[in-house]
Amino acid sequence: MTIKLDGEGALFEQLARALKDEILAGRFTAGSLLPATRTLATAIGVSRNTAIAAYELLCAEQLAVAQPGSGTRIGDVKTLLHLG
Repeated sequence: MTIKLDGEGALFEQLARALKDEILAGRFTAGSLLPATRTLATAIGVSRNTAIAAYELLCAEQLAVAQPGSGTRIGDVKTLLHLG
């Protein structure tokens, strides 16, 4: 996965947008795990809090579902696209 931040707004918003683009492009399937926040943060050079905030934003938009102890998984994006 290649994450490209766009330089617009807060880092967590940039990261959430980049992940949202990946999700909507179908690079993740419903139910698949997103990388652990520590792993993602280290890989792209941001703080873990930035990664956590980005995941929380994805969850608020129902693009992902946090499962304590099991990670964050991609939601059923096709259903969401039909609702919008």
